Amino acid sequence: MTVVIIPFDFEELPQAQKDTVVPFAVPRHDAEGREIAWEWFEALARAHRSILWLARNILGEPWRGSELAHVSVHGAWATHGYNFGHSPDGLLVRRAAWHARDLKHGSKRQRNGLDLSLDKVGKVLQARLHRDPEDYSESFQRRADLAALSEELVEQGDADIASIIDLMQFEMSFPAMEDRLGIKADTLRKRFARWKERSPDFLRRLHDLLR
Repeated sequence: MTVVIIPFDFEELPQAQKDTVVPFAVPRHDAEGREIAWEWFEALARAHRSILWLARNILGEPWRGSELAHVSVHGAWATHGYNFGHSPDGLLVRRAAWHARDLKHGSKRQRNGLDLSLDKVGKVLQARLHRDPEDYSESFQRRADLAALSEELVEQGDADIASIIDLMQFEMSFPAMEDRLGIKADTLRKRFARWKERSPDFLRRLHDLLR
């Protein structure tokens, strides 16, 4: 199996310098044998330090950065292909962050899973975002994570789902949402249900934000 080593020049580094670097080894081809666009590996090289930080601070082991890199690059390639967006390295970091949190909290989330029906999502969003008004750092991080999720949904063509989630944060009722978006409430519910079926990865990530 051909792998790409990040940093690209790792093998040429003096041994003393190698000992200070944690490299990533990511398969060059996807599960179907297709060669992954090189731009994703260039983006990974730029994201190297950030993903190492995630591995160290969320998983407690920097060497697991290679695992996070593998999942983020292969996931981005499967989802986006040659559409790199305005910040492919930022996208890889976000994917790596979600996967790191899944690895750390997945079993707990599965035990205490949320029923993400459309009616309940709004209530849970409001409860989580407003439960600790004095904890500004937690509130800011939650909102930043939700904003990143919404941005990725828009990039993937799910702008209506992103809008639903965004509006729910402000306790907007479905009739009001219908007026705002120009889409009937029943249609919004059906779209959300279809989205849940075809987007289990995003659903898990929303679970993680709301747990």
